[in-house]
Amino acid sequence: MTRVLQLTLLLALLFGCAGRGTPSAAEALDAHPGEITFIDHGTGETKIRDAAEVPETIAWATVGGERVAVVRVESRVMGDRREIQRYTADGTMVDSTVSTPRPPPPR
Repeated sequence: MTRVLQLTLLLALLFGCAGRGTPSAAEALDAHPGEITFIDHGTGETKIRDAAEVPETIAWATVGGERVAVVRVESRVMGDRREIQRYTADGTMVDSTVSTPRPPPPR
């Protein structure tokens, strides 16, 4: 599984429960600029995906009650954590998520 696909799936899990506020597929095709750039700062890898190919919860964010198109997703590894930030076309960061490792099981 590629890192971009892993990142896409992680974002879907993290933002999939973010609630409604994402547009329908028809609205998404009409209003989204069309592409999302995924940048993995850990590997230096950059991938461009069509917005219609990713879950709507990745392609869209809700800011102040309004839906905004996400056009750039950046990720970086910080020790044992991963930080993911999403941006609009004008460069505004709409959200940032930090994943933390699971604690060890109790003994």
